[in-house]
Amino acid sequence: MEEKLTFKEALRRNRQAFLAVLLLPVFGMAISIPLIIMRAPRNLAVSLSLISILLVQYVVFFLYIKRRIDSFLSS
Repeated sequence: MEEKLTFKEALRRNRQAFLAVLLLPVFGMAISIPLIIMRAPRNLAVSLSLISILLVQYVVFFLYIKRRIDSFLSS
């Protein structure tokens, strides 16, 4: 029979997968930048600046979550 895992153990075992799922929007935004540049819309500067702002905010959020997970697992 399988033993029941605590949340901490489950997070410790699946930490990499959880962080990889959190990074999916970053990859999507990074892929969208060259696609937008290839289309060359009239409002290229607005589109790229909005995506860049969102990208920076999400990366900061990801680093915050990563730090919180690390501190939770070390306690």
